[in-house]
Amino acid sequence: MYAVVYEKALNEVEMVKLRERGENGVTSFALPEDWTAAEVLVYAFATTVAGRRTSRTLAISME
Repeated sequence: MYAVVYEKALNEVEMVKLRERGENGVTSFALPEDWTAAEVLVYAFATTVAGRRTSRTLAISME
């Protein structure tokens, strides 16, 4: 599972590996200091074990 975190105003992106398939728990990510939470979009998706295919992407706003 991955998340692509996008700050719209600054046009900056961070990619965060969340969890392996079957793992439970919570993954935290601290926004960089110059990012504004209201300007952040998060795109989450999963990949196959080989990493060659992905799921549909889920888009989430921070508002």
